[in-house]
Amino acid sequence: MTSSTSNTAVFATLMKGMDTDKLSDLGVTEEQLAAVMSSFQKSTVSGTDKPERVRKEVDPDDRCMARTWGSKKNENEGHGPQCSAKRCGGDYCKSHAKKAAETETPCCVIKDAEGKWTKKGLFMGRIDQPITGKDAAGKWQCIWEHPDMKLAMEAEKTAGTFVVGELEDAKRTKKGSGPRKPRVKKDPSEKKTKGAKKEKAPKAPRGKNAYMWFAASVRAEFKAQIEAAAGLEGASEEDKAKVSAKGTAKVGDVAKLTGAKWKGMSEGDKKPFEEQSVADKAEKLATFETTQLIEKATGIVVAEHDKVLLKAHCSPASPPKAPATDEVFSDADEAEEELAEVMSDKDTEGPWMFEIPEEHAIPAPDGDDDGDWDGTDSIVCELKDGTFTVVPRDWYDDAPDSVEDADYVANMVGTLTDTTYPDEGDAITGTYTPKA
Repeated sequence: MTSSTSNTAVFATLMKGMDTDKLSDLGVTEEQLAAVMSSFQKSTVSGTDKPERVRKEVDPDDRCMARTWGSKKNENEGHGPQCSAKRCGGDYCKSHAKKAAETETPCCVIKDAEGKWTKKGLFMGRIDQPITGKDAAGKWQCIWEHPDMKLAMEAEKTAGTFVVGELEDAKRTKKGSGPRKPRVKKDPSEKKTKGAKKEKAPKAPRGKNAYMWFAASVRAEFKAQIEAAAGLEGASEEDKAKVSAKGTAKVGDVAKLTGAKWKGMSEGDKKPFEEQSVADKAEKLATFETTQLIEKATGIVVAEHDKVLLKAHCSPASPPKAPATDEVFSDADEAEEELAEVMSDKDTEGPWMFEIPEEHAIPAPDGDDDGDWDGTDSIVCELKDGTFTVVPRDWYDDAPDSVEDADYVANMVGTLTDTTYPDEGDAITGTYTPKA
């Protein structure tokens, strides 16, 4: 006997020994007692007493007719199983109905606005039609793990008639994909002699700009001002936060005062510092050009220790970062471009199916007594602000087509982060966080 059963028995025994007539005199009805009994039974079912959740099984006649990619969890990834969701007014569940509205022909691909190949419509086809990985032109757009499909592909490869479709070809030709060339150990005797290092042409120095001269003139003043305010008796927490543990003013706070002061200055107030900047640049440029002329005219190379002194005198200010152009890309630009290529082969439009972890299963709504509720079956939609909301599958299937972001937020049971778009099929993955 479970603890919940024993608790119920104890409660029933107590009720038998009660003087219910006195309770009636106090205004307690039999219906109220029954409600207390029911509430007590529910509260005792917890922890190990909670009955094992049985996943809802949709009647085969009511299941969506779409074929899916499958999943590792069900050990049928790449085998083309039938969608496990319930139909929503037609042959398909709500999410597959949107795809079927584009086209029900399997393995259709189109070029998007950026000229990249992407899936269209019900890409996996219907479960009541033979599985296929080829488009209407006979090209293999989907490489299945299904045994029959593997045999068909091997047969075509042997016959020399196997043709890869545009979508699969785009996947194989991604940057960094494909087999690598085997490394060949070089013969030590065939070492190449390094060529002479190319000498870079010396660059003209850049002098300090006007703001740098101004900042140097007020830095000590603002530093002392911050340190004095923080050292006063009764100084505010804000003033104390502007100095380090050693009591010295923080660089960032000095810079804030300097920038604010510079912005508020008139053109006349800035003029002396601009003149300093012009003079500084002219002096350093003259020194640089003189040194270059001497070396070219006489062939005399400036000694290394003199170059160190000259470099210190002519050290340029760090120039601003040049904007990326069509010809030159930074590492960040290349990484972003490669990410865009990878994402182009994934289903980034949604909505997507998602199975909520069992420990966070959604409790059945009030009035659901037929046992048809599945607390782990849900749909993920991405809102305009980039939030991935998780809503119950039952709510999504019954919702109208014109659903606003506010409706998803009002009915969401959790959110998804660290998301990974599906390469195949409709299931998205990520870290689930239940709604507080």
